[in-house]
This record gives sequence, C-alpha cells and structure tokens, in this order.
Amino acid sequence: MQVRTDLYRDTFAAAPTTAGEIMRMTLHHIPNHRLAFVRVTGPFGQGNAQAIAEIKQWASRRGLLDDGAILCGIPRDDPSVTPPDECRYDAAIVVNDDLELDSTVGVGGLRGGQYAVFDVPHTAEGMGAAWSSIFEEIETRGLAVDGEPIFEMYTSALLARHLCQLWVPLRPEHPHRSRNSIAIRSNASFASTITQ
Repeated sequence: MQVRTDLYRDTFAAAPTTAGEIMRMTLHHIPNHRLAFVRVTGPFGQGNAQAIAEIKQWASRRGLLDDGAILCGIPRDDPSVTPPDECRYDAAIVVNDDLELDSTVGVGGLRGGQYAVFDVPHTAEGMGAAWSSIFEEIETRGLAVDGEPIFEMYTSALLARHLCQLWVPLRPEHPHRSRNSIAIRSNASFASTITQ
C-alpha cells in the first residue's frame, strides 16, 4: 500500500455528520505529509475540476486511487490580493515518502501541526456557508489562523456522505488575531475553488 491510509483514521471515527448539517468543527494535530500534485494557474474554479481529474488519472494508473486515498485541493493564493490570472490551485494526493514520482506531477507537502477541521456539505451552498463562517468560529474559540494554506480534503468515506472537509492551519501559540486580518481569506471567490 503506497497511499497513507492511516493519516486521518481518528477523524473518521468521530460522530457521523450528515449532509443536512452546515458543518462542525474539530481540532486535529497531524504530522507532515508528502504530496503528488497537479497545479493550475488562473481564476479559481475554472481549472480546478480538470486538475482533480488529472491527479486522479495519474493516481489510478499507479494503483493509488483506492478507498484509503486522500485527495486534497489547495488554493495557494488569496484572490483578494493576488491577480486572478496568477492564483495557483494544487490538486493533490497524499503519498508515502518513499514513493518514486515521475515528472508529470509536482512534489510538495502539507505542514504538520494543529488544524481546525470542518465537515462541510459537498455543494456550492455548503461551501459558501463554510467560507463565510469558519473564521468567526475559529476566533470565537480563541484560536488564530496560521499563514499556511487552507486545504480541502476528499476521501471516499466523506464523499459517500456527500461531504468534504476544510482543514484550517492554526498558530501553535494561539494568539488572538484581528478579525480584519483573517477576513480576507474568507473572500467569496474562494467558494468557487471548493466545488468540483
């Protein structure tokens, strides 16, 4: 088995969430993870589905796209400060450190640490509601968002329940942060990034 199927086992052992719920937040600490990814550059939403399709095809040809596969969508830029044509989005799959990768995919990683994790209905409405409320929920709990990218996570277990997850990196020391400093990350244009 070359896909890291054990990474989020505790997450899926949690109480089930139905697609009718807006979202719920849990806190999880994860180690660093290695990624194989396909990157698209341009306005969020336009090329995301194609990038996801490409990384799935790449993984499927190598026998990596099984029930334990963990796919991620990672918007690398804030569209409120980055020109739309320069916004980068990575469609990725978590892979073992020793897996040999070819030149058709990029190699990257997810930084380990503490994350606020939101179960979100995998619909445009669900994602829009999540992006408009996750930062307030985090701040209400006295936590602070880190500067690392937020990522979307997709697994067969989540998709079977019509869900995906948003993983929001948190600062280790949890200092309070002004709402204005994180509000830019909740820009509505992020919502189009999420729905594939």
